[in-house]
Amino acid sequence: MADAKRVNELARWGAANIEANPDMDSLKLHGTNGVLACQNTTGTLPTFNFNAGQLEFYKDIMGETMTDTVLCWPTGCQTTSTRP
Repeated sequence: MADAKRVNELARWGAANIEANPDMDSLKLHGTNGVLACQNTTGTLPTFNFNAGQLEFYKDIMGETMTDTVLCWPTGCQTTSTRP
């Protein structure tokens, strides 16, 4: 690693400021699929084995849709730092 001290400083800053990041609210509520719409819009959604960046029916599987239709418990993934 080129600058281990700087990487550690950035990691500590990130951990201290993660709650201030507005994207965390979507991740807490909708999980990883909470960023699906943004990825589809920017063409960075890894679809068709990374051969395309968008999916025509992305709204059917985006976080908001999944939360509204199949969410069993609103506790988030047990392995993520974004749990409520």
